Amino acid sequence: MSFKSKFASNEGMQQDAAINIASIIDCFTVLITYILAAASFLSLGALDAGIAGTDTSPKTAIVSTVPVASMHIHVNEENHMQMNTSVGGQKAQSNVEMAELSDKITVFKTANVNLKTITISAADKVTYLDLVKLVSLLRKLDLSVVFSGKPE
Repeated sequence: MSFKSKFASNEGMQQDAAINIASIIDCFTVLITYILAAASFLSLGALDAGIAGTDTSPKTAIVSTVPVASMHIHVNEENHMQMNTSVGGQKAQSNVEMAELSDKITVFKTANVNLKTITISAADKVTYLDLVKLVSLLRKLDLSVVFSGKPE
């Protein structure tokens, strides 16, 4: 591509401007890849969002007769565990060791079939390995785990 200058005193002066578009194409290729990846995550997030229905007919409430059960396990500095349970608003607390924890949770889960999640909190000096052991034990019992900042 050649441009002629209006201010050139003679006709022989020409200015050549070369535009390198290879690097621009490379940038757009990478940019399009990121945009496509981000768009797929946005669509997944949009599917998970709850949308209010358009049905205006009155609904009857379903009342569950199963009491709500919850469990919280706090691990202190000496790796002693304090298990707090609640069933239907009645709270109980007991100290357990890792060896007997599986049996106690199994008994509690059998009595309260709606228990799906256990909350865990730990003192600052508890090692990561001890928490991993606890979480793997709970996962073997088919329970999901939520970490909490402080005990309930």
